[in-house]
Amino acid sequence: GKIAYSIGFGAFTLIVSLLTMFFMLRDGPRLLEPSLDLIPLPRDKATALLQRMADTIRAVFVGVVLVALIQGTIAGVTYAFAGAPSPLLLALATTVLCVIPLLGAPVIYVPVGLSLLAQGKPIAGAAVLIVGFGIISQIDNFLRPFFIGARVPLHPMAIFFSLLGGVLALGPIGIMAGPVLLTLLLGLQEVVRERRQALLLAPM
Repeated sequence: GKIAYSIGFGAFTLIVSLLTMFFMLRDGPRLLEPSLDLIPLPRDKATALLQRMADTIRAVFVGVVLVALIQGTIAGVTYAFAGAPSPLLLALATTVLCVIPLLGAPVIYVPVGLSLLAQGKPIAGAAVLIVGFGIISQIDNFLRPFFIGARVPLHPMAIFFSLLGGVLALGPIGIMAGPVLLTLLLGLQEVVRERRQALLLAPM
């Protein structure tokens, strides 16, 4: 009941998030002019802010996909060495689920590990669970902020907490919303600071 609902809701919001990122990246240039007309900022400041948001969306999209591929590869190698059936299919399923936060890879590697244990293969089952909990489920906490931080001028820790806060507040769609909101707030703070400095320097 609740597990199936969580999986279904997570998958739905993830699809919405990825589709939103895809169309924003594809149709961004066509949406630029209407967006500039709506933003109550000088045109150069609004353009710079939108560019930073576009860079963040692109970085999040690439980071999520790359990390999921790395996690799926590690999982696939582990399944193969442990002797799990259809390791390639299991690796593909793990890759897809790794994109879904707060759910992800454990949906695959926990049943695989327990199944191997039940089959009298304690070393193989324990290896799958150890690699799963110790590496596959943890690696995104380090790699995702690194990949995103390499493409946008944000500190990896700021990206980590924006991802975490976005996911906790909004679910899977928070993967995109968290860093984008952080970029937006920092951009607006920069505009406000520049205006305050200009007012202080202006002749009385």
